Amino acid sequence: MDRSPLNVILITIDALRFDRLSINGYKNRTTPHLESWMSRSINFTNVFSNATNTPSSFGSMFSSSYPLMYNGYDSLSQRRPFLPEILHNNGVQTIGINSNPFLSKYYGYDRGFDTFIDFFSPDSKSKAFRALKYKWGTYYRLFLTRYFQYPYVPGNKINEHVKRVLRKKNDKNRFLWIHYMDTHAPYYPMFEVIDGSDFTVQEIIDINERVIGNNKETATSDDKIRISQLYDLSVQTIDNYIHKLLQYIFDRPHLKNSIVIITSDHGEELFDHGDVGHFPKLYDELLHVPFILIGDSALENIGVPSDTHALNELLNLSPTILDWLNIKRPRDFIGCSMRDHRSPFIFADIASSPGSVKVNYAYRNSGIRTDSYKYIYSNADGEMLFDLRSDSKETHNIAPDHQEVTDAFRDIVGLHRTNIEKHNIRFTGSRLRNKDL
Repeated sequence: MDRSPLNVILITIDALRFDRLSINGYKNRTTPHLESWMSRSINFTNVFSNATNTPSSFGSMFSSSYPLMYNGYDSLSQRRPFLPEILHNNGVQTIGINSNPFLSKYYGYDRGFDTFIDFFSPDSKSKAFRALKYKWGTYYRLFLTRYFQYPYVPGNKINEHVKRVLRKKNDKNRFLWIHYMDTHAPYYPMFEVIDGSDFTVQEIIDINERVIGNNKETATSDDKIRISQLYDLSVQTIDNYIHKLLQYIFDRPHLKNSIVIITSDHGEELFDHGDVGHFPKLYDELLHVPFILIGDSALENIGVPSDTHALNELLNLSPTILDWLNIKRPRDFIGCSMRDHRSPFIFADIASSPGSVKVNYAYRNSGIRTDSYKYIYSNADGEMLFDLRSDSKETHNIAPDHQEVTDAFRDIVGLHRTNIEKHNIRFTGSRLRNKDL
């Protein structure tokens, strides 16, 4: 057994949906480079996020708690247990590198990190900066693409920073979190990928502005096809960047004892249910995420579950990492280690208005997913029930015709909401109004 310090490297890709990776059976070859790593990987095929936008998902993922606990996800509550802080307090070196403004120091995501790089300038608290980058991020990114600039820090630049922090040999366990934005709208693939496609740079700018920046309801059938193709090119782009980073990691002797986790905070809708992006909905294109472990002897040493197709959730990510590093799981964590655990059902919550990431309970959606059913209760739109065995695309609401099943799921989701309310009263002293529940 390798006794050298363990490197746990968590790679999260914003808005990467499970079913658009060719390693997961997608018809287009979007992940040819990741295919070459599958012989030394474990691919979990049934992992789901507990929320559908970045603040809600990461607030949940890094604290092993539900998104609307601790009074929601407008910013990272100091009361939430936070994986990097737990690791730091237990002697693990912690490094975070990302360029999503909602995961920046401004929102408290530097907590517990020894080194934290978020690419935002010292004047990031100015009113203009907040308006452009924090509140209207998509329009800010569209503005950049109009002038032929990348709308976010591209993956190759992220990789440069990662390589710098990994050069030095570590004498203690290390946790490195890397977050890529290359599959987030607006979709702007790397030039090498564009050159191998039938897109021009100008068409990419135009289609993003027309479909994402303007009224999606005016999108033509061709627009919808082209935006989907553009998303595929963005997946190819991130496949390229991750491959190069994996080569760097596993070619270096001092990084051999590493486990790399590749996952996403949420998926992406591509007109599956009328929208493009990640609006406050709970369909599988937004919840089903990739989850891949890559390593050599380190994977053998930690012990992994034999059933990689069992239902699981990102709520279990933080407990799993603590398990690998032999750190006691906090009592406040809801999830369990994936080593020997599967989830019989998964809860998901989102409470934001369309186009916003701020908590707004008028738009609350709560859902429960099993292997067979998805039940969604929406404060705005009522309830839906889907039989996933015959309707994997979730297009036929059977709630009116299956009252007994619907009633049972409604009771469970109601109890879930009540438990979150009780938790928020106990930990924060605040109470939601009954009509908000």
